[in-house]
Amino acid sequence: MADCDASQRQLHQQPLFASGFASLGIIMRKMQFLESLDKDLQQTILNQLRDQWTHSSTAIEGNTLSLGDTKFILDEGLTVSGKPIKEHNEVIGHAKAIDLIYSIMGRKVGCLKPLNSLIGK
Repeated sequence: MADCDASQRQLHQQPLFASGFASLGIIMRKMQFLESLDKDLQQTILNQLRDQWTHSSTAIEGNTLSLGDTKFILDEGLTVSGKPIKEHNEVIGHAKAIDLIYSIMGRKVGCLKPLNSLIGK
């Protein structure tokens, strides 16, 4: 556990990670209201947030999938006819990153695995 604490301190000192962890702390504080809700309602809200966030972020980068397409891909794991696989992969990759954030929030930012091992699957 001492290695975990040391590696966390080292990560927090890196500018990119320091700002990322600060942002994560802000997100965690703003989402504390979820703790008082039923688990199913929590999951529904988090899924809706993930879908909106993923759609908005990938659309900014030029992805042409609609919000409905994005939700369909994430919920059903299927592709949308006539759309490039690259766009599907962007949506799936972004959603995995958000799921990673949710996972970290659930653990209250415990010892982190390397990012690539978590979202590279």
